[in-house]
Amino acid sequence: MRFSGGSIDPRMDKAAFMASPLGLRSEKSSGHGPFETYRFLPEPGIIATVDFTNDCLQNISILIVMPDDTIENWSTENELERKRRHDAWLHTELGEPPWHYNWGEVVSEFYHQLCGSEI
Repeated sequence: MRFSGGSIDPRMDKAAFMASPLGLRSEKSSGHGPFETYRFLPEPGIIATVDFTNDCLQNISILIVMPDDTIENWSTENELERKRRHDAWLHTELGEPPWHYNWGEVVSEFYHQLCGSEI
């Protein structure tokens, strides 16, 4: 994935990510044993995380920031609007789904149990 602040290759390991422009600006948000997650802002209006297992990239999650992103405004309606924005962004960037690649797939999800949307 390419962002204004740098890019992530699906085959990156943790060392390559940490040495990249995005990795240099990332913060570890969680970790336990072989599992680590790093959070970063790849460009204005986007929040991203990367998950590593045994230093191998497992997952990239992207969230488009909404204008009224506050805990007070967190609602199913706002998260469904976020999903609509995610879907539109993916359509512009990747074309028509499904987005299956030799390294994995790209999905846009709304999680009812968490009331959250992410790519």
